[in-house]
Amino acid sequence: MLKARPDYQSFLLRLYRVRGEPGAQSTPTETIWRASLENPRTHQRQGFADLEELFDFLRHEIGVASNSAGEPLESPEKTAPNVFSE
Repeated sequence: MLKARPDYQSFLLRLYRVRGEPGAQSTPTETIWRASLENPRTHQRQGFADLEELFDFLRHEIGVASNSAGEPLESPEKTAPNVFSE
């Protein structure tokens, strides 16, 4: 079995578009990008309602927080807990 490496992460990324849903923040004619990531080692999958959620998750995984302008708030050496851990 492959061992987890703290300095290396891999995911299978799936991106797809959906039309806006009634009552949601988007209009019914607007398309929204959705995403899912799968850990190839554990086969665990996580879905994301939009790209910003995906980016937030990835920042968390590598230990980089950012403000609304996308500027780093902390050093990438601080690693976040792995959501896909066994």
